[in-house]
Amino acid sequence: MYPKVSYVKEGGEVGLPTGQKQAPVLTRRRLFLILYVFCVLVFFEACIRLAVRSEQFVLKLYSDDNDRFWRLWFAARGRPDDKAVFYCHQYSPTRGWIVSPNLRDVHCMPTQPDKFLNTNAHGLRGKQEFDYARKPGVRRVAVFGDSFTFGEEVSDNETYLAYLAEQFPGSEIMNFGVRGYGYGQMLQYLKEEGVRYHPDTVVLAFNKLDLSRDALSFRDAPKPRFSLQEGQLVGDNMPVPLPHEVMAAEPFRLKTLDLISLINTKTHGQVARLGQNERLAAALIEDFDRTVKSIPAQPVYFYMPVLEELKDSSTGLNREEAFLADLCKRLHSPCIQLRPAFQKSGKELHIEGHWSPQEHKIAAQALAPHLPR
Repeated sequence: MYPKVSYVKEGGEVGLPTGQKQAPVLTRRRLFLILYVFCVLVFFEACIRLAVRSEQFVLKLYSDDNDRFWRLWFAARGRPDDKAVFYCHQYSPTRGWIVSPNLRDVHCMPTQPDKFLNTNAHGLRGKQEFDYARKPGVRRVAVFGDSFTFGEEVSDNETYLAYLAEQFPGSEIMNFGVRGYGYGQMLQYLKEEGVRYHPDTVVLAFNKLDLSRDALSFRDAPKPRFSLQEGQLVGDNMPVPLPHEVMAAEPFRLKTLDLISLINTKTHGQVARLGQNERLAAALIEDFDRTVKSIPAQPVYFYMPVLEELKDSSTGLNREEAFLADLCKRLHSPCIQLRPAFQKSGKELHIEGHWSPQEHKIAAQALAPHLPR
């Protein structure tokens, strides 16, 4: 038997052998503090989850260039049903959504329910059909853009492309506008469909609202996301998931992190993000330009003033107008500034929401002299 050995510190306190450390003891106070913090975080997360069920609360967090906002807003509206999401549109694995083909006199614009919409067999706005094969001697113009080009809130015959077609009798003016598209989706649309029509001229309607869309993976619905990595364009989130697939994971996402991200977006880095969005848009439009010229066709760009820009009476170019002008100069492609036409119109312009028929008509009259006949 070995003798029992005890280790006693000065003052009679039993200690450990030299070189050994006592394992930390979790005191009741520390345990209570950890439990308290955990309960507070759980309570805070639960409160946020209740709050984001309200569409009005989510709208107070509005951030156009943060896809967490768009996802939360989508969830708050309770639209997980894919058919409800893509009203007058349908799912696309490469572009997120596309305009449904063969629509006839439907009314699917909530803010203007009396306006009608038709699409041809390929999903282009209007009833006129266009074959991929060219008609001999007929000039063909393809126009790409977002909801302003598509003609949100106006009928088929009230879009600027419908008015433009009246000024180009005998030519084919094709509307490739799609609501909610960014420049990456427009590029995808050009490569997948636009080149197949072999147009003579391809027009891109540049809109400042579209600058924030390309880096998002979710906006009106799930979409492809684009980024610049070491100066190279990279696309991901493809194939694009269906809305119900994204919403299936929503209960497992921490809403606290969503809230932190949205607050950070609203309070920090707006100028830096705008610069990033401009660099990404420039790379996408440069690819768009190369693709058009490879058809071969003539690219034409025009700046589309929207909202408060319509009443901007300044004579110099604003930041976004200058951005497009400089980009066109680098690409050696025509650039048209439309804001002066609205300034000279003398009309009372509609600066909320989308263009009215009046703004579409002004745009068509201003564009016509600059397009090849």
